[in-house]
Amino acid sequence: MPKSPGIIAGLPGEDGRNRNLSESVALSATNISARLAEVCRRLADKTALIDPSGRWSFGQLWRLSTAASTLVSKATNATNVGVMLPAVKEFAPICFGSLMAGKCVVPVNFLLTPNEVEALIADAGIDCVITTR
Repeated sequence: MPKSPGIIAGLPGEDGRNRNLSESVALSATNISARLAEVCRRLADKTALIDPSGRWSFGQLWRLSTAASTLVSKATNATNVGVMLPAVKEFAPICFGSLMAGKCVVPVNFLLTPNEVEALIADAGIDCVITTR
């Protein structure tokens, strides 16, 4: 059976029916935040993230994600938030926090040239980039 325009295959809701893109985006942010909260509560003392600088528990991940959400909410009213970080554990709470703030995370590769970064930022309508530099 052909799909109706605006229906994204592979994005069924909890009731099993497919949702259009706008419904899926709204549900995804809510579901990601709710799922993160539930997992972080249940596994608060367990290790969530490890990198060469150390490890964070799920409880720490939740606290950092909620703090990041507050900071991102205050930093921009734009829909998209750029995240330009290397492969470090800080990437997770920044992304989760941005999603919790209702933002769309746009990964920005730190290996891009300045001109490429400028073009990506302009194209995505980003006015806030979270980075280490």
